[in-house]
Amino acid sequence: MLSLVHLCDSSGRILVGRDYRGEVGSLRVKFFCEERLRRSTGDSPPIEQFDGSTFFTRRLHGLVLLGATSSDVNAAAATEILVALGNVFLAFGIVEHGVAPSPSAVQAKAPLILALLDECLDNGVPQNLDPAMLRNVILVEGATAGPGPVTERQASLPGAVTTRSLTSATPWRPHGVRHTQPSQVLIDVVERVSVTLSSAGAAMSGEVHGVARLTCRMSGMPSCHIAFNEAVPLAGAIFHQCVRLEQFAQRGEITFTPPEGAFDLMTWRQTEDVRPPLRVTTSLTRRGCTRSELVVLVRASFPKELTAFDVRVRIPLPALTSGVVSRLGGAQGTAKWRRSEKVLLWKVRELAGGGDASLALEISTASRTHEEESGRLVPLTLCFNVPQLTATGMRVRFLRVATPDAPVSKFIRYTVCAGTYEVRVPA
Repeated sequence: MLSLVHLCDSSGRILVGRDYRGEVGSLRVKFFCEERLRRSTGDSPPIEQFDGSTFFTRRLHGLVLLGATSSDVNAAAATEILVALGNVFLAFGIVEHGVAPSPSAVQAKAPLILALLDECLDNGVPQNLDPAMLRNVILVEGATAGPGPVTERQASLPGAVTTRSLTSATPWRPHGVRHTQPSQVLIDVVERVSVTLSSAGAAMSGEVHGVARLTCRMSGMPSCHIAFNEAVPLAGAIFHQCVRLEQFAQRGEITFTPPEGAFDLMTWRQTEDVRPPLRVTTSLTRRGCTRSELVVLVRASFPKELTAFDVRVRIPLPALTSGVVSRLGGAQGTAKWRRSEKVLLWKVRELAGGGDASLALEISTASRTHEEESGRLVPLTLCFNVPQLTATGMRVRFLRVATPDAPVSKFIRYTVCAGTYEVRVPA
């Protein structure tokens, strides 16, 4: 039904949300929020067509509930979903009647909002939109309304959000699972770093989104015990419904019977003390009205035994650029000017820890004819991935598997990669 659901503030900034199918690109959503949502008023239509996608909006006490899809859907049914989601958010105290919450207050409730979106919609299709029933499966500290003995679980992990089954069964894992291949558990700890760096390389803002993804291939009904270090506070984490949180509160271990195949055991978010793996500095020198020189330096601020792979820097150029001359330094790479896109793509295959790479650009522009075409550069962006590294220091202390079958092979991989990684360019 809906490809994505986001909760935005009145200016169109996305605070928290869930993309279920990836039909509508993130850039398209960003442009819609900037071009339409930011300028919308109370009289604006709740359904709009934008760049081949359909966007649905519902104003909710100072916030905007945004849904989008690129498929042919029933507009009335999609609107009813947003209305029901608004009632759910009111019932759980995310928004209040007549009160406009601050963006920081909404983002602080991100674990609860994401848990509700996962429970209300399955791949964008409505499943459970009844607030009374949701209180039986969404467990969060401080929720007192609704039936069910949830007090012990709520108090076990302050601020945590998890879901549970309405019965004592394990619906996420069928009985009688058998494998002819050796049993195996693979843990992928992936963290995405989103930061905004100044031209001097200082972090102006940042956050880390992490996920511990497990792939289990085991016979029977195994019992797993896993423990992480204390690098990241787990109070705001979201756990899979298979996790028994009361045992985590008692022993500091996560105990669960895993589903078959791949699943996200837990996700977390950190907004304080974010340390970017790559530091980027930029300097811009004007050589006249039509010539300028831009120097970009990328430095790896992680141990030298690690390596960043596939480092890609996207450098937007002025609209009136007529020529570009590039000079590379440090690590080897390639620089290619894409005239039609008005960008220069700088690629470095490998960058060792503690090393650096530099790029100097001589940019020639045509004579300006309008004041708005000043040739000012917008922030440049980065993409990269660093195996065996985490931005928060998250590590798996141990993993124990209790199963009557043969011994289980266990593998752990760590990866840190770029989310929204922006670097300011001096004017």
